[in-house]
Amino acid sequence: MEVKQIIAEIKEKMDQRGGLKHMYFVACGGSKAAIFPGLYLIQSEAKNFSATTYTSNEFVHATPKELDERCIAVICSLKATPETVKAVETANAAGAITIAMTGNMQTGMAKVGQYVVTYSNGDHQDYSDSNQANALRIGFEVLQQFENWDKYEKAMEAYQYIDEIVSEGKKNCLPAAQAWAEKVEHEPVFYVLASGPNYGVAYSMCCCHFMEMQWRHAVCLHTGEYFHGPFETTDKKLPMILLMSEGRTRALDERCLKFLNTYAENFIIIDFEKLKAAVQRAAESVAKEKKIQDLRQESIKWNQNRKILQQDIWKNVLKSGFSEEKFCETAAQRQLSYGPGHYFRLICLMPEIKSNKREMWDTATMEFVIENVLSELYEETDIAVDTVFYQEPGIYWIVTQSREKAFPQDGGRDCEILQQFVAWMNEKIYPELWCGAGQWESVLGMQKQSRNLQKMREGSLSVRNEVLFLNEFQAPQTSYENKELDVWKALLSEEKPEELLERLQKYLDRTEREGMITRELLVALRTDLTQVVYAWLSEREIKAYALFADADMENLHRNSLYGREEMMEYAGVLVRKAVQYRQYINKSDSVTSQVCAYIDAHYREEIHREELGELVFLNTDYLSRIFKKEKGISISNYIIQKRVEEAKKLLTQSTLPINTVSLYVGYSNFSYFTKMFKDNTGYAPLEYRRSFSEK
Repeated sequence: MEVKQIIAEIKEKMDQRGGLKHMYFVACGGSKAAIFPGLYLIQSEAKNFSATTYTSNEFVHATPKELDERCIAVICSLKATPETVKAVETANAAGAITIAMTGNMQTGMAKVGQYVVTYSNGDHQDYSDSNQANALRIGFEVLQQFENWDKYEKAMEAYQYIDEIVSEGKKNCLPAAQAWAEKVEHEPVFYVLASGPNYGVAYSMCCCHFMEMQWRHAVCLHTGEYFHGPFETTDKKLPMILLMSEGRTRALDERCLKFLNTYAENFIIIDFEKLKAAVQRAAESVAKEKKIQDLRQESIKWNQNRKILQQDIWKNVLKSGFSEEKFCETAAQRQLSYGPGHYFRLICLMPEIKSNKREMWDTATMEFVIENVLSELYEETDIAVDTVFYQEPGIYWIVTQSREKAFPQDGGRDCEILQQFVAWMNEKIYPELWCGAGQWESVLGMQKQSRNLQKMREGSLSVRNEVLFLNEFQAPQTSYENKELDVWKALLSEEKPEELLERLQKYLDRTEREGMITRELLVALRTDLTQVVYAWLSEREIKAYALFADADMENLHRNSLYGREEMMEYAGVLVRKAVQYRQYINKSDSVTSQVCAYIDAHYREEIHREELGELVFLNTDYLSRIFKKEKGISISNYIIQKRVEEAKKLLTQSTLPINTVSLYVGYSNFSYFTKMFKDNTGYAPLEYRRSFSEK
């Protein structure tokens, strides 16, 4: 659900409850900084309601008394930290409406939030889809829908420029930032000064970029508070960053700048007013591109519409069938020139799925290529390509037409052209493809012709790179008979995948020599092979459905019915992967190492045995037995040991509060953390810190 729709629903609910009273912006760490612009916007612009920010933990443990059904809680966390999930639950329990801002729909926050707004993250994200941008988007919509905000249209227009503005800003700031960073890379302490909407950026810079990522001390200071104590510590050596706003608090920033120019030397200024030129260039660039695009679209609009209308009418013909009268009437309504004197031939083209050139061509491009190449070949005939369209699974339908009823009697030239077309496709685009052609007739027979062409395809899967004509085709009498199931099972048990695949290849070769390979045969063959492999894995307590639950395998499974080679490709991956994984789990410490690595990376999170079983594709009980045999302890005890070891490091090597240490190592319940730590070390956390930090 889009933000606009979310706020519309919330507005309707709030109207029934007496109106919006307060908004809470809740997060921790970098997410708290990211939602600051949305908070600042509401605090600055809202007339009839107010806004406050809370850290997630404080929101849970010191829940504001005002929190009730007339409040909105915007709660943000990319991966949904435990305290942030708890914050959502706390707001829900108080009757407030919750908006969970998170990385995807599978996080814990997404599951408990009443409304969910997802955002992107990472070095290559679009800023317009970041947590900051979405927090602002929520603020804009709330102001507009609750107070009819007069700046809304301008704010929405700005979103089309924002990514380019950010890009330009990076270009402008990066050289000076790099030079200054090289100059101060060994400094232990940094001051970051800001005001207004930039204060959230300064907070993030200090907490996340300097302290968390660089392990450097950093102090976030509001320029309005700088002269109430902090300026006394300023000297010429202290590294300082001043983020200068172009908004209402710029006077505070300018006062700081004046002081720094007089008493400091080691500072860098990032002045947002200087980015106005970038904003203007971005706006002009977008406007210019839009104008060019409008002109381009206008020039091709009619041709595109005609193609769409042609494709649409023929899709309906093949799906439902039309009387000739209805066909002509529908065509006339769409300004397409069809009449009773038109005769049509349907051609079915199906490229080989695994063609090494397939990815070069999307369906729209292929439609264009097919239509243009075939039209050129038909140029000196009375035949025209009426339309080309793609249809799942992997079929291109080509409708050709002729006004001459007598033309089909001279079918030799038509057949020759179709063979030339297939040869061109083989050479230029697809090494292998299947092509079938119907017969010339009126629109009345086209639906039946499409069904018959697909039946012909299913009965001639081994025929490639030639044109099969529907009126000449005789369905093969090939039937499925496989007497080698027991041999397959034996070869799997002996872990001889290549021998099994060789026997399967020989079976298909023999079937093709004796007749044609049909879809019916491949369905039966795939079912038998899959069942043999899955049963073999199940006997060894390996979860086959999980092992093969990926998009590539799904594609191979689906495409295996397109032909012999596709079937062999599916069988090869199925059999080899099954045997390889069986051999992998039999290696000493292979599975346990994988599980340990996962626990070491995710010990801060809630970890379940079932989750680990899915990770290594094993039944949980079997995994538990393997793990204890290899490591000498249970999985749960290993997790506890990992968390205890990390807690010991934090207790002795940092000054973090004990409750923060508890959260950091994966325990939201402080009492349970204390008990668990003491059970495993003999010390309460505070006792441990006092005892071992002194040594």
